[in-house]
This record gives sequence, structure tokens and C-alpha cells, in this order.
Amino acid sequence: MLKIIMCHAFQAFGIYMVYINILNWMTNQIFELTTDTSLLPYFFILSACNLFLRQEETMSQHSLSSSKRTCNGVVISKL
Repeated sequence: MLKIIMCHAFQAFGIYMVYINILNWMTNQIFELTTDTSLLPYFFILSACNLFLRQEETMSQHSLSSSKRTCNGVVISKL
């Protein structure tokens, strides 16, 4: 019985150590990613693309909502 308890305790400790190592590695990777100045141009490009796509999405939603009209409660699309 003691052997089984020790085996489970050792396995739990090993899983805990692996978890801590993965967590530390992820934290270090995120810190390196956020402090790396060579990636700034890519962040600016991605931000510009994101703004453009959001603008296009709102424009398409606006044109879609303005192209519908109702007739006796039924939505009729102009498209």
C-alpha cells in the first residue's frame, strides 16, 4: 500500500514539475515576443490589415442592412 502511495506521489510530483517547466517556458516565450523590437513592423502591418478588414466588414454590413426593405412584414432584398 505504501508502495502505491509513493508511486502516485512521485507521478504527481513529476506531472507538477513538467507543468511548471511548460508554464515557465511559455512565460519566457511571451516575454521575448513582446519585448523583441524586430517584430514591430509585423505588428504594424497586422494592425493595419485588421483595421482595414474591420472597416470592410462594417461597410458590407451597412450596405446589406440598407439593401433590405419590408413589404407587409416580409423582408425583400434588392439584391
